[in-house]
Amino acid sequence: QYACTPIEDRKEEKRYYLRHKWVNSKTNNYLHFSEENNFYNLSVYKSFDAWKTQLQFTEKEIEEIKEKFDTDLNDFEIVEVEDED
Repeated sequence: QYACTPIEDRKEEKRYYLRHKWVNSKTNNYLHFSEENNFYNLSVYKSFDAWKTQLQFTEKEIEEIKEKFDTDLNDFEIVEVEDED
């Protein structure tokens, strides 16, 4: 369905960073998902293509994390990704 929608009418899903509220670090407090190793970890505010990590999450992905780990993610601040244009 998305592929059939004209490009000018497509809306990208909002994406969010999950920043840990209590980790006392200015760099290693963002949730990453390692696609290669299938695990989550806290790391820097930067995605590592060489490590195939995901740093930005959609609302649906955030809800899946909550369900999978039976958590409310209250220890994380959900920060909307600003347009980088």
